[in-house]
Amino acid sequence: MRLYIPLILVFGVSVYLLLIHGRIARKRRAAEAVLDNLEAEVRQRFALISRLIKPDKPAKGLGGYDEAAAAVLSKAREEYLYAYDIQAELNAEAAAGAVLDKIIAHAETGGEAPDAVSEDENFKKMRQDLKTSGENIASYKKAYDAAAGIYNESLKSFAGGLAVKIFLFQPKKLLQ
Repeated sequence: MRLYIPLILVFGVSVYLLLIHGRIARKRRAAEAVLDNLEAEVRQRFALISRLIKPDKPAKGLGGYDEAAAAVLSKAREEYLYAYDIQAELNAEAAAGAVLDKIIAHAETGGEAPDAVSEDENFKKMRQDLKTSGENIASYKKAYDAAAGIYNESLKSFAGGLAVKIFLFQPKKLLQ
């Protein structure tokens, strides 16, 4: 009978630790899923930027904006291509976003393009796609920070502290 008590105790602790692991792993996967969606949206935005920047005619592709805007977008795209983590990708997206926001805002207020190039339907569609993509990126950032915050908080509990030591869980960095 004495032999069963330690075995039952070890079994109970093992089941408890596995339940903790599963709970924390689900929260980690939720944060990683949002991060994957964020990375896909940033990738989509830079694909749109690549279509927008036309090396032979950057001003026409930018709705009449000058080559300085094209240079900023090209530099941001290059930084994105050589980014080593999501934060570097988001920094490149922010640099491109500043220029894109000005172009989009100018076009939406009905402002005439600086060199009077008329917009075609493709540019209008692309402008709308870029705007939607920027809004999606902002919402994914908030969703990731919320999911990562929940995950990080679960690591601070007593049970989470055990899981961190045993299963080597690491806290997630927040984006904002």
